[in-house]
Order: sequence, then C-alpha cells, then structure tokens
Amino acid sequence: LKNATIMGMVVSGLVMGTMGGNFANADSQPVKKEWTLLVFMNGNNNLDDFGAYDLNEMEKVGSTDQVNVVVQWASLATNNVKRMYVTKDDDDQTVTSLPVQEMGAVDMGSYQALTDFIKWGAEKYPAKRYFVDVWDHGSGWHARKRLGVARSGFNALDISLDDNTGNSITTEQLGKSIKDAAKAIGQKIDIYGSDACLMAMAEVAGEMKGAVNIFLVAQELEPGPGWPYDTFLARLTAKPVADAKEASKMLFEEFVISYQQGSQGDEEVTLSAFDLNSLDALATTVKTLGEKLTALPAGDKTKILTAIASSQKFYYSDYVDLGDFLKNVEKSGIAGTSVSSAVTSVKGALATTMVSNGVTNAYAAAQGMSIWIPASRNTYKKHSERYKGLEFGKATNWAATLNAILPAI
Repeated sequence: LKNATIMGMVVSGLVMGTMGGNFANADSQPVKKEWTLLVFMNGNNNLDDFGAYDLNEMEKVGSTDQVNVVVQWASLATNNVKRMYVTKDDDDQTVTSLPVQEMGAVDMGSYQALTDFIKWGAEKYPAKRYFVDVWDHGSGWHARKRLGVARSGFNALDISLDDNTGNSITTEQLGKSIKDAAKAIGQKIDIYGSDACLMAMAEVAGEMKGAVNIFLVAQELEPGPGWPYDTFLARLTAKPVADAKEASKMLFEEFVISYQQGSQGDEEVTLSAFDLNSLDALATTVKTLGEKLTALPAGDKTKILTAIASSQKFYYSDYVDLGDFLKNVEKSGIAGTSVSSAVTSVKGALATTMVSNGVTNAYAAAQGMSIWIPASRNTYKKHSERYKGLEFGKATNWAATLNAILPAI
C-alpha cells in the first residue's frame, strides 16, 4: 500500500525558486535560526520513490521562522539534482517546494558532494545548530548486498549508493566529509544522522569523532519509508530551542512509534543516538577488554566464542550488539577473572555514550551500538586489514583481539 501511494505522487516546482523566506529582505544577510536540517537525499537508486514520499512528509510542517529544512534531492527518474528549501503545504501527493538551485547530474556517491552541500547549506541557511541527515542505502562500515527496497546498500562502501555512477561513500570518506564540513562552518555538526540501514556502529561513529556531537543511526535494516519527518518536525518546530540530545530523542521516539502503531507500517526497527564526545573513553575501555580477552587461556576463549554466538546480531551476522555481547561475556562462566572488571568498565562507558535507544520487540536485547565481531576466520581475513585503519580500530586494537579469539579455521 505504501508503494502504491508513493508511485502515484507528482513532483512539481521545476523552476528556480527563492531562498524560501530565509532573508529579511533582498539586501540583508541570512537570518540565523535555531536549527537547520540538511538532508542529503540520494534517490539515484531503487529508493527513488521514497524521496518524494519523505519530502511530502517534510512539507506537512515545512520550514519555520526558527527551523530551516533544506534538501539536496537526487532522483533517478529525472536524472537531476536540485537543492530545495522545504515549505509547508497541504498536498501529501505533490512536492510543491520550489528549487533554490538546479544542479543537473551530480554524483551523490561522492563525499565531496556531501561536503559541498553542508557548506552551502550552512552559508545560505545559518543556524545555531545543524542536523545533517544522509538519506539512502547503508551497509555499516563495510560493503554487502542490496536488499530490495530496504535501506541497505549494494556493494556500497558504505553509504549513499549512486546507480548512475556506481560510486558510494566509504566509511572513511564519510568521516572526512563531515570533518571537512565542520571545519568549514566553524563548529561541530550538532547531530549527524543516517536515514539508512545498519549504520549504528562504533566503527562508523569513530570516523566522525571530533566533528559531531550526537550520532543518530539504526543498528538494523530500516524500512523503505525511513524516518517520520512529519511528526519529528512537528515536535522540533514546536520546541526549536531543543538541544541536540533532546532533538535526537524526539526523532527516535517518533521513529519507533511510527512503526509500532502503523503510521509507517508494522515493522521491527531500531534507532539509537550516541554522544561522540564520550567515544574516546569507550574506546579506551574496549581496548582494555580486548587485552584481557586476548590473554585468556584456550578454554576460556572458547567460552567467549559461545558468548558471541549468543549475542544479538543484525542482518549482517558480523555486526553484533556491544551491550548484549558484554552481558553474555558476564554469563560465560569466566566471572571473577580480570575480564569481569574490564566488562564493567565498558558497560559504564557505553551507558555514558548512549543518549537514547529505541527498539521494537524483536530487538529487545539490542542496546544501541554495534561492533564488528565476525564469527569466522574467513570473514575476519576479508576485512581485517581495512579495519585496522579505522579510527576505532586503531584506538582499540580490536582486530588483534579478534585474531586471538577466533578459531584458526
């Protein structure tokens, strides 16, 4: 039913528009508002129809005198990219917001395109706080396969797959893009979010550390409709002075409700928010835990493998919930060793890092953050060298831990 509705939508407003009321008059500087939401909407793939769907959700509220809603929208159907200032309308079938800039063909799989959009958006629509949303397919920190119209990528390294070019943005490039943008605008991004699958990983977050305050992402697959932009924006515009933690909580609450109560379908979902200012402390505790696990005798390492097997996993089985893994290590029968205190330290640091965690029933064990724990030596070998170069990998030496505890074959 959702797809049938989406396919019937009409896209309008193909002529150049104005800055959507962001200026006091033609000669004045942009008005600095409370929030600017910058949505990098890559519809150059099989999610294209959901672009119009989500834009119509945004238009139910639109930009206000305190909140800018700005979108760079790529559509596979039109082979065109346009930047839009989203305005309110009462038509949930037609995108009526006028383009601010027609861009023609743009590679939405380029990290530089993302950086350029954020810099442009902050210049044209300045605010006290910025929320950057990368809307598309996602595959966590490493590439896998596309899953129908779920927001999971096809050979996407590792988000924002552009079918026109075959390019996508790697985890490392995503971190560079956000860091470059934060430096250019002179402040951290208050919220970075991925309206995409599988991105709630310590490894992805680690690439943005120092450039982002709150990291808002899903551990599991996201349904095609993605976030409920209408109900989220209704809450944000009603309280535009909300800080990043409060605004992220608004979204995760509305997201879970929308899939529990059926306004976006009946789906099992996850969404969580990390405070990246606490990520260094978490990495330090994970490193210590890794050292303790590495030093275990062979018999206890077998118990750790049992703990891994019992832990909450997501569509890709090497993406494991960190909190549930810690719980299962505690239950593994090696309590009383030096591992026990290390687990306690990681649990405390994880609790400090986790701002909010929303799940439906199927993911009741999920505590909000995934970490890479492959169950096989072959999977480890496939990705371990790249992993060692990730910021989280370097800070924790986690690849060495995995190498020590995984079976030889």
